Amino acid sequence: MKWLMQGAEPSDTVRSILSRHGVMLEFDLRKRGLSDEDIAKELESYQSRLQQENKKREAELAQKQREEEKRKRDQETKAKKEQEKAEAEAGRSAKTG
Repeated sequence: MKWLMQGAEPSDTVRSILSRHGVMLEFDLRKRGLSDEDIAKELESYQSRLQQENKKREAELAQKQREEEKRKRDQETKAKKEQEKAEAEAGRSAKTG
């Protein structure tokens, strides 16, 4: 924060990291002259939104993984049934031939 207040300009990568941790938000709020109490409230709100977004992303990822696992199980079941059917037909052909 000290460096930013003294005019340092972070690279895009550093800015991204600082933004994810709320440092750029805090810097912006301080530049606007907000009180420490208001800054604390804003940062708390930001962290809360960030946690909600992370939980949502985790839930979506878990759902996609479950769907992918189900799709694989369904494919395996289908392949097994097709193999059993082919074996049964081959067995019938061998008996009649």
